[in-house]
Amino acid sequence: MTSVRLTAKQAEIVEARDGAILVEAGPGSGKTRVLTERIRRLIQSSEGKYRVLALTFTNKAADEMRSRLETTISDVNDHVYIGTIHSFCLQVLTERGKSVGVEGGPTIFDALDDRKRVMRDAKDQDPLLQQEIGRRARSVEDEERILKNWLKEISETKRKLLLPAQVRRADPVLAAAYEGYDLQLKKSRALDFDDLLLLTYRLLTERPEIAAFYRRLYRYVCIDEAQDLNEAQYKLLKALCGPDFKNVMLVGDPHQNIYAWNGSHHKYLEQFAREFSAQKFQLVENFRSAKRITKAASKLATLASTPSEAVTPAEGEIRAFSLPDEAAEAEFVIANAKRIIEEGHTEIEERTTWGSVAILARTAYLLSPVEEVLKQQGLPYYKRISAEDVYQSDTLREFELLLRLVANPRDHLHYDLLLESWKAADNAGPVTDETGKIEMPTLVHRLSSLPPRAGVEWRAVEAIGDAESDFDLLPALEELTTHAADLPEEDKAAVLADINSLRGQWRAFLKAGPAGKRRLVSFLAHTALGGGQPIDEEGLALLTVHSAKGLEFDAVFLVGFAQGTFPDYRAQTEALVEEEQRNAYVAITRARRVCYITYPRERLMPWGDKRTQQPSVFLELMGLKPIARTKA
Repeated sequence: MTSVRLTAKQAEIVEARDGAILVEAGPGSGKTRVLTERIRRLIQSSEGKYRVLALTFTNKAADEMRSRLETTISDVNDHVYIGTIHSFCLQVLTERGKSVGVEGGPTIFDALDDRKRVMRDAKDQDPLLQQEIGRRARSVEDEERILKNWLKEISETKRKLLLPAQVRRADPVLAAAYEGYDLQLKKSRALDFDDLLLLTYRLLTERPEIAAFYRRLYRYVCIDEAQDLNEAQYKLLKALCGPDFKNVMLVGDPHQNIYAWNGSHHKYLEQFAREFSAQKFQLVENFRSAKRITKAASKLATLASTPSEAVTPAEGEIRAFSLPDEAAEAEFVIANAKRIIEEGHTEIEERTTWGSVAILARTAYLLSPVEEVLKQQGLPYYKRISAEDVYQSDTLREFELLLRLVANPRDHLHYDLLLESWKAADNAGPVTDETGKIEMPTLVHRLSSLPPRAGVEWRAVEAIGDAESDFDLLPALEELTTHAADLPEEDKAAVLADINSLRGQWRAFLKAGPAGKRRLVSFLAHTALGGGQPIDEEGLALLTVHSAKGLEFDAVFLVGFAQGTFPDYRAQTEALVEEEQRNAYVAITRARRVCYITYPRERLMPWGDKRTQQPSVFLELMGLKPIARTKA
């Protein structure tokens, strides 16, 4: 018996017997409930010591699934692995990756700046790449563009699960860039994001006995948001399952496939159905969004499948507005958000809070005018920050560099960054030996005798305890907090904000795994793979459409909904326009009861010109005619 109320269709999926299952689940259809309840049933009704493997695409989804299971299962982590595909790959490589060149817990280079430095080092070591730069680059900007393009091509090649030797004949320069880049990563005992899939795939295909071990360990595999699978991820799934393993459940919505840039495609849902002979189910009832919102969103569906159907009796409100410019648009949006929060709304059953309202945009820069108004009015808000710029203060940036070095003394790249930082400040700092190697005893000796510039960062690092088995971040945070108390107000605010962010990452890390495995290298990897992003924030949410995926709010304001921004001006093919349409579908279905869509009739361009804008073609598709306003 299941532990929560389910519809007949949901119960049929939860109680389905062994074999492959494909569930096409629309927005608000209860797919997380179905997935969680099926896992609960598998755990509670089966015998044996095997586990369930539950893979998602975001840590937020994994945390939600884990929290739901913990309501009735006290030792969830003993029965089910819940995490992203990349985190599962990291665990496999950490435990059994020696045959593909991975020993122990590798460092993950996720930041673009880190990978660009690796690529630059590879260029400096390879005459062919230097010659190519000399031939094609006429400026520093040209060289930067070429390096970024090589990184992009290497990533695309790795996502096709190809090695340098396999592309050398067709593109010797790319092969050299790929080979040199990987060599520099290995020098720092590091992997990038794409390596996690590529090396795990190699491990499972080159060592079939390891794949067989994981099939024995995990008798059932469940994958959420499966419409976002790309070629590498789907092939990895097939390598894990082999020819005979069929206890796989995929849950996804082809209308919400919005990561084509990463190679993802909803075609893998149908491919899975064919190749695994999967039993197919559809969940079309939308328990989240009101009728008018669901009806408008269904007109954006790009595929000929059963449309979503609103179940709630609420009619809801969805309207479009045009404003004179982006400043007026921002004022309009904030004024109406405040009105809904302070006075309520006839379509929203309960009191609306700041946390139940979101402002969405296709790209982050469209949110800048809105953020400016929020700051001016002193209103509570948060935005999803990029992993490229996590820390505001030098203190926390340098503390993180030290953590990376303690976790991996061979991390030459971040060692050099630390030296650059200290030399820029004090014209001093440690130096490597003649071989360029960094060993832990030497590293500890040098770092502990640095000038006062690094005093608090090193004291904080010393407070973490044993980095290999008993790592505890809280004493380090206390050390940093004490230090912040004596700083000028502006510096103090930045350091304390960074400390709070790091504290949130630590809580997320503890929640994600069983006790007794608190290694520093594991914490850094968890953060690199997105585990450090905030889960529950206070205040109004400023989000891009991609960062809003999987979330829901009482009221959603979708700004910048004009031709050229939504759909994006770069969407010049039918396939790209369809993806933009799916982006709009995802954005609107984040709203439970109220959705206001806005755009400025005139926008100030970065070069100073003013441009007249037209409403997005998607408004006409939804049957919405913009109402012209001059102010809120």
